[in-house]
Amino acid sequence: MGGKTKAVQLAPGVWMPLQDGAEVQDAVSAEVLDGFCSSVKAFEREYREGRTYGGACW
Repeated sequence: MGGKTKAVQLAPGVWMPLQDGAEVQDAVSAEVLDGFCSSVKAFEREYREGRTYGGACW
């Protein structure tokens, strides 16, 4: 991956990476969630019908 990576916050404690030149919709389509493990899991349950995404949590 080239370029700098930014992040878009979807909810408190949940972010998605956003490459330079990409639109927010590109990040949503990538299906990668990073953030606090409990926040990511709660987001997946509430907004993604329990579907799990790749990414890192801590």
